[in-house]
Parts: sequence; structure tokens; C-alpha cells
Amino acid sequence: MKTPDLLTERYSRNIAGVLNCFDRLVLFGTYRPICYPEAMSWQLHSAGIQMIDYEKKFANKLRLDMSCRIKTIAAKEGIRINHVNASVRKEDFVADILARRGQEPGIVCILSAMEGCRCFKVRKNHKSGYLELKWQPGKCLHYYVYLMDAEYGLCYLRI
Repeated sequence: MKTPDLLTERYSRNIAGVLNCFDRLVLFGTYRPICYPEAMSWQLHSAGIQMIDYEKKFANKLRLDMSCRIKTIAAKEGIRINHVNASVRKEDFVADILARRGQEPGIVCILSAMEGCRCFKVRKNHKSGYLELKWQPGKCLHYYVYLMDAEYGLCYLRI
């Protein structure tokens, strides 16, 4: 199988120069077993959780477990979790910390922010008469774990 030509090779006679750099690399991931309402419903069914108990027995427990895990990491690293409002530019906040801390590898800081998101909500399907999960706009507490990687530089993980 022949590999496709690079655009720079294919159009080399029309290209005067090439700059090779990037400002940032953005990777998005989705946990497929729960990434849409029907998949999440199946996970709940498989775990023996009734739809009416979704928030109490599943979502809230997951939220609390994740928050506890982030707080444990912060305590282990000796880092305070800083809550930032929408008016604060996270990049500027992190740049101030880096100016004091330096560029050595490791966790730089952990930020938390209340932000809009899509959430699963339990709603009654009036046609079937059964409860089901639906996407709805909401607000969630997000954590941003900023770290300095020796090879890639400043990175963050949004949870």
C-alpha cells in the first residue's frame, strides 16, 4: 500500500517556505462505555442500579470519589487546589505560579472551576411511561491538573 504524499511534497513548486512548530496540542478522550445516554443506561442496568437511583447511587458517588482522589493527589504533592472564577484566565494564573516555581517537571497546580457542561438527567419518557437518561445543559465542577512535562512542556488534564 502506497503512503500518501505530504502536501508539502505534492505542492513543493508552489511553496516558498515551511514553518515547523505548534502552539498547542489538544487531545480529547471519551470513555465509550458511558459516552451517550443509552450506553450509560446499559451500564446502570448491568450494575443493578435503577434509573431513579442514578444520581444518588452512581453519579454523586462518582463525583465524590473523583473529588477525593484529586484532593488526595494535591495533599500528597503539597499543592493547594485553587478555585478560579470565569473571569480569571487560567493561563495567566498558571504563568504566575511558574514564574515563582520554575520549569522543573511535575505537577504545577490544580485549579477547580464551575463550568457549563452537558449532563445526564433522569427524565420521564411520556410516550413509553418509563424513566430514561437525557442530555441536558448543566454546570459541573471541573478540575484542571497542570503539569510540566520534561518533553512536552506545560500540559493540563481537565476532569
